[in-house]
Amino acid sequence: MFIKRLFIALILLFTSFHIFSEDLMLSEAEKTWLKEHPVIRLGVGTSFPPIQYVTGEKGEYEFRGIASDYVEILSALLEVDFVIEYGITFSQALEMGQRKEIDLFPCLAYSEERDEFLDFTNGYLENPMVIFANEDAPFIGSIQDLSGLRVADVEALYVYRNLKRDVPGIDFVLTENSENCLEKVAFGQADANVTGLISGSYIIRKNNWSNIKVASPTPYPNTVFRMAARDDWPELAVIIDKALQSIEPDNRNEINRKWIAVRYEYGISQSNVVIRMLLVGGISAVVVALALMWIFRLRREIKRRKKVEKSLSIREAELREMVSEKEILIREVYHRVKNNLTLVSSLVRLQASKLSAPGDVDKMGDVIHRIDSIMLLHDKLSLSHDLKNIDISDYLAELILGLKASWSNSRPGVKILHDTLSTFFDSKAVIPLGLIINELVTNALKYGFTKGSSGEIKISLVKKTDGSFLLSVKNNGTPIPEDIEPAKAKSLGLMLVSNLTIQLKGELFLTRSPETEFEISFPYPG
Repeated sequence: MFIKRLFIALILLFTSFHIFSEDLMLSEAEKTWLKEHPVIRLGVGTSFPPIQYVTGEKGEYEFRGIASDYVEILSALLEVDFVIEYGITFSQALEMGQRKEIDLFPCLAYSEERDEFLDFTNGYLENPMVIFANEDAPFIGSIQDLSGLRVADVEALYVYRNLKRDVPGIDFVLTENSENCLEKVAFGQADANVTGLISGSYIIRKNNWSNIKVASPTPYPNTVFRMAARDDWPELAVIIDKALQSIEPDNRNEINRKWIAVRYEYGISQSNVVIRMLLVGGISAVVVALALMWIFRLRREIKRRKKVEKSLSIREAELREMVSEKEILIREVYHRVKNNLTLVSSLVRLQASKLSAPGDVDKMGDVIHRIDSIMLLHDKLSLSHDLKNIDISDYLAELILGLKASWSNSRPGVKILHDTLSTFFDSKAVIPLGLIINELVTNALKYGFTKGSSGEIKISLVKKTDGSFLLSVKNNGTPIPEDIEPAKAKSLGLMLVSNLTIQLKGELFLTRSPETEFEISFPYPG
């Protein structure tokens, strides 16, 4: 907090000629009022980043965000001390404002209910209202499409009241704050949340919730944030409004740039087109340069061999350089394969979305999971320093995380637990292992558990005393029928498991009781 106050003070000291568009014109009565009220009590939002939020624990609180920066500038400009009431919720702060126990709210949206006990300034920040939705949620083209869906919201916010009035049939999932709302959407406990683009994008980016998308704009006007003073102090609202108006637009924009790093655009902007063209041209130039460099070096090598054989140390150095270049090319190949698989996966997902028969949709889902397991390996290889060996524990953890996300809506009660040792396997062995686990877990979720049921799937990979490895996938769901044998199975999934086990030079064992368990013993793949 001290550093932040020092920063604001330095701004006011060294840029006082540029922060304010004109001298702050206060009347003598207003100046006298400020001297008589040197301390102003503030009520702030605690969980609305990046606009306003509070960090720290009891005794170590810190008010942060866009509103906080404005408060610091106003404090220095008006020479008053703003004291924040910490340790209360935003709803409690509003109740205290009604009782005149809080003097000023530095960031508040106007409503008729609040206007009964507060005087509002002009707006100083706008936040477009949009619909954020889980990527697996039904199509949402407007707020009317929210009818029948689970919508996370905060009861104290005006958006909740508007939706309740405008869209009948919404199943509201009420939470304490905006971040909890988006968390419900990310983990499939709600389908959508209506909130500001600025705050919502900040929370999603901070938590890396990549499965949340902006589904649609809303008919609601942009949320205009203002400052609001208690209505029995009419002088305060006028003074604050004058101080806000005196701040230069460039300095307002500087505060916004500090906290806001998001753009909301429809279509493809001209700048994006130029950037992409430059990127494509740059990549093409690099590829041509690499090709010419390669040809030149090959010619030079031929001439060198015709003249004289170099010393062993020089040849070894050249060989290492060539190996390094080969690794770069191989890594590029892995990256391109991963990109192509991503395109294939997207096309399959698009085709699957147009199918109606449940059986066809399930088959397409199985194909997508297999593509994703192979795509994950090539992504790992393209980023790895070692192009031959892969950390099997890290790879399987991400693979299982993807399976959890894919089935979180249809089998939310089924836990997928895994315990794998950290060791490195040859990349040729990782694909069979990934596909085997994908098939066994998918079959267990599909046939071992019904929708709405609960249970556990446990995956383990351990090293045995003889140096070989044992992979186990078991579940406590419906047992596998007695007439099904993996080696003789006609289903594609179990056929893949049997053939991939042979590829690993391993043996497959099936235990049906007390839990269904597949065990695969295989030698170290090198």
